[in-house]
Amino acid sequence: MVKNPSFWGITVALFLAAFLTLHPGVFAAEKAEQDLSEKVEHLEKEMKQLSAKADSYDYLKEETKAYREFVEGEWDRFINWFIVFVGIASGAIAFLNWTSQKEIKNNVREQLHKQVEEELNRETKRLRSRIRDLEEVVSRESWLRSSKILALDRGRLKNIISSSPLNQQNVTYDSPPFNRLPYLLTKGEVDIIVYEYDHESEELRDEDLIYLLDQLKHHSNRSVPIPIVIYTNGKNVDNTEIEGLLDQYEWYTYANHRITLIANTYSLTHAYYSEVKNA
Repeated sequence: MVKNPSFWGITVALFLAAFLTLHPGVFAAEKAEQDLSEKVEHLEKEMKQLSAKADSYDYLKEETKAYREFVEGEWDRFINWFIVFVGIASGAIAFLNWTSQKEIKNNVREQLHKQVEEELNRETKRLRSRIRDLEEVVSRESWLRSSKILALDRGRLKNIISSSPLNQQNVTYDSPPFNRLPYLLTKGEVDIIVYEYDHESEELRDEDLIYLLDQLKHHSNRSVPIPIVIYTNGKNVDNTEIEGLLDQYEWYTYANHRITLIANTYSLTHAYYSEVKNA
């Protein structure tokens, strides 16, 4: 015998069938609801960020406005101060021009006069110094040109001196045994002596030079000895006695060649002139 199904069995069967039929849709709906919720949350976050940015913008705008108002106020105060300053300065200048114009002109005139006077004094001092130097040069050259040269010649000096600037001066020639020497020294007719050394003498002991030094010692009454230029014709003087006598006399120099004879005569004469002037 077959049994009929019960009411509760049929109900359970129908519920299971419906559940199995509706289950995929339920899950899909739940998933869609979850996605929508996430989007809403994301939008809310963006709204909050935008709101924060809007607040920041409003704050910066207010700060900028306040700063601009501050700058404009300071600029207005500066302009007002500058106008006042210009007014005061203009008034002061006008006052000075009105009250002190004559005094200012006098001060300027005095300063200019003082500067001109100082410059004139400086130029005058420089000019006087140059004049003294020129006078010294002229005096020295005049003395040199008027000085009396005694050339104690052995055959070469006359040819050298006559073809040089020394020939323009007062030159007296004498030859060995130099008999005119004492007379010329006594009369004061000698200012410079140019002597030609005797290299033919025995052992280079020039007796005439020893005689010359002895005459200068006894006849010269000058405060400074008469200078001697000794022409050696390119040779050396190797005699101890002669060198010792010359060192005692001091006022001498050697000339080895034609050009040094002329140059040394001028240079020694200049030195002698300075010594005589300062004696």
